[in-house]
Amino acid sequence: PSGDKAIDDNGGAMAVKQ
Repeated sequence: PSGDKAIDDNGGAMAVKQ
C-alpha cells in the first residue's frame, strides 16, 4: 500500500514499495 510504512530488519521505519 503506497504511503504506508513498514519496519525493516534494522528496526527503522521505511516506506513500503508500491
